[in-house]
Amino acid sequence: MQQDLIVSQMNEYEILQIMMGDCREKLGGYSGNREDEIKVLQRAAELTPREYAASKLRTCEKRILGETMKAVRKRLAPIRGIPTKQGMEAPNADIVEIFDTIEAIPEMPKQMWKSFSSWARGDHDK
Repeated sequence: MQQDLIVSQMNEYEILQIMMGDCREKLGGYSGNREDEIKVLQRAAELTPREYAASKLRTCEKRILGETMKAVRKRLAPIRGIPTKQGMEAPNADIVEIFDTIEAIPEMPKQMWKSFSSWARGDHDK
C-alpha cells in the first residue's frame, strides 16, 4: 500500500518549480498588483458594470495565483530541507492523509450507525 503513495521527490520538486514559474509568469502579465485592483474596486461608483466585473475578476485571479504560489512554497520547503512551523515533515504526508481520508469514507455510515445504536441503548460510556 505504501508504494502506491510514494511520489518521487525529484519529480515533485520539478513539477512544483514549473508551477511556481507559471504562476510568476501569469502574475507578471498583469499591470499592477492586487492592492491596485482593490483601489480600483473602491471606486465602484465611477466604474461601468463591465469595468467593475473585469477588476473583480482580475482581483480574484491574482488572489488565486498568489495563494497557489504560497501553497507551492509551503510544499517545496520540506523537499528543500527547510523546516516548516511543524518541523521537518514527511514530504508526502498530506497526500497520504488525503488517501487515508478517502479510504475511510466507506466506513463512515457503519461507524455512524454503530454510534447511534450505542447511544440509543444508553451505552454513553463507550
